[in-house]
Amino acid sequence: MQWGSGLFTQLGRPLDPAHVGERWREGWLSRLAGMEPPLAHWLAHSERDAFWRHGSVCEDYQAIECAVYAVGSWTDGYCDAILRLMQHLDAPRKGLIGPWTHVYPTWGMPGPAIDFLGECLRFWRQWLLGEKTGIMAEPMLRLWQGEGLRADPRGITLGGHWLSAPGWPASHARADFYLDDNRLVQQPPAPAAPIVIATPLHCGMTGGEWCPLDGGGSAPEFQADQRSDDGLSWCFDTPWLTAPLSLCGNASLDVAVAFDSPSALLVLRLNEVSADGHSARVTFGVHRLTRPKGVAPGESFRVRLSLKGVAYRFAAGCRLPAAGCGWRFLPPIGQWFGPSRVKGRCSCGRTARYYSCRALATPLPATGRRSAPPHPHEVVAPEVTRRQVEWDVGAGVHRVIMDAQRQQTQIGELRFGSQGHEVYTIGALAESARMEAHRVQRYTRPGWDIKLECDTELAWQAGGAGVDVTLSGVGKRGLGI
Repeated sequence: MQWGSGLFTQLGRPLDPAHVGERWREGWLSRLAGMEPPLAHWLAHSERDAFWRHGSVCEDYQAIECAVYAVGSWTDGYCDAILRLMQHLDAPRKGLIGPWTHVYPTWGMPGPAIDFLGECLRFWRQWLLGEKTGIMAEPMLRLWQGEGLRADPRGITLGGHWLSAPGWPASHARADFYLDDNRLVQQPPAPAAPIVIATPLHCGMTGGEWCPLDGGGSAPEFQADQRSDDGLSWCFDTPWLTAPLSLCGNASLDVAVAFDSPSALLVLRLNEVSADGHSARVTFGVHRLTRPKGVAPGESFRVRLSLKGVAYRFAAGCRLPAAGCGWRFLPPIGQWFGPSRVKGRCSCGRTARYYSCRALATPLPATGRRSAPPHPHEVVAPEVTRRQVEWDVGAGVHRVIMDAQRQQTQIGELRFGSQGHEVYTIGALAESARMEAHRVQRYTRPGWDIKLECDTELAWQAGGAGVDVTLSGVGKRGLGI
């Protein structure tokens, strides 16, 4: 939802008269006339259909014949694609997954930055110039195995070290745990009654952004201590670990579920709880489940649900809660619009699988980082951001409120900046879910002044999600667009 409203505003940016002259107005009007809100198209295709498949690599991995170097990070939103590429491609390939968020590894945060440009140059010289750089003789996949995670909206703390694997899936050991009366145990438990789940819809308010800092800046977009969300979720805890436990890849949960509505949203979180009670989310999975044909409302069926890939070493003296086995809605992910107040059942005695990688640690160079010099510019005004979680007791609603005054920058005579205000609201019913966003972008030169404003409202309308978007622009000489 957030990216859908932000992208639409960016698509309306004007042409710069310093580069195209007086044609800027005609070009800008033509651009605005042809725009459609991306969010409306995304919401119109809630199932995986041709709209999504046409651009998906997984539809035909064999179509890729060139050499591939896929790079990403665990704190980003797209790391699973790298693991799938390493597993299914036949072309020469390499993968690198670090601890960072949605930034170049040169400025990696959190965790150590690396000489990413040096890595790229070695790969390009190998495949574009025919030089023997040795990069393809190194392990196919290198991963950062995190440890000591501490959640903080302003920026998580994460230690760890590098692992390498000659291929994917790597040879690994598997550890099976079983759900049993709020515990994760290593022996199959006795049969028990199903668990009835009806999680409050505001669970997830402390989860942070799905892709922190994807728009740059320094807003408090990371996860907070998960204890409040843990208290609203069904949690299954291991005993306090007496030895470290490593996870590498995708953990999964095999479980029988049942619900009365045609579909439901099941969110899984795997946390690390420290001895002081601090709870940090190591990985998670969001699954929109649809009742199969032939399965009656309330009848159970089996599913295997995976969690987002990760490499992490759980420390001795901590415990693992498989938390958030709840039917809930998450503001940062946009999964608010679905069946109202779903009540579901999970059967105990199913397995949660954790995989550990047996690869050897191999360091990546953290010194000698290279990058192009920054473009000459002046920071006219610094960034000011704010994120609040609010509970209106009288109205019975919860809100996430985000305000961002982005850095105002000047390059030559061009000055630009932006600001945004977003409110995500949820009450006791899914029909109360609402998202409102107001965004402003400003571009000025001597004698030229552009202001773009975009308002997006997403709410429950006539049994489904409805979106209203308004984009307005004002150009020099007071021209209204």
